[in-house]
Amino acid sequence: MIRIAILGGGTAGTMLSSHLAHRLHDREVEIRVYDRDDAHVYQPGLLFLPFGGERLDRIVRPRKRYIAEAVELVLDEVVRVDPDRKELGLQSGAKAGYDVLVVATGARLDPSAVQGMAETHDAGLGAHFYDLEGALTLG
Repeated sequence: MIRIAILGGGTAGTMLSSHLAHRLHDREVEIRVYDRDDAHVYQPGLLFLPFGGERLDRIVRPRKRYIAEAVELVLDEVVRVDPDRKELGLQSGAKAGYDVLVVATGARLDPSAVQGMAETHDAGLGAHFYDLEGALTLG
C-alpha cells in the first residue's frame, strides 16, 4: 500500500488528489488530503464579491464536495512534518504516516510586504480582495 499525503485542500491539492485517484484506481494506494477546515474558497470569485457580482454561498463551499470518493479528506491542521520518519503531526495530537508527501498549501497574503498596505488596512482606510476577510471588508 502506497500512502500519499497531500497538505492543502485548495484547488491544487483537490485537483491533484482527483487526478491521482483516477490514474491509480487499479493500484493499492491510499490518498489523503489534509486541511484545517472544510471551507473551500473559490479565489477568483473574491474579486466580484465586494461589488455584488458574486454571492458568498457560491464561492465558499464544503471541500468534501470536490474531493473524489476514493480520497480521504482529513479535517485537521498539520502542525509538524517529520521527513525522516515520514510522519505528520496533527493539531488533534494524532500522527499519520506517508510514503509520498505533496505540499499544496497555497500562498499567504503578506500586507507588510507592500509599503503602506498593512498600515492602511489596520487604520480602516483601505482593504483588498485577496482573501475572504478582505473581500468581505470591501463589501
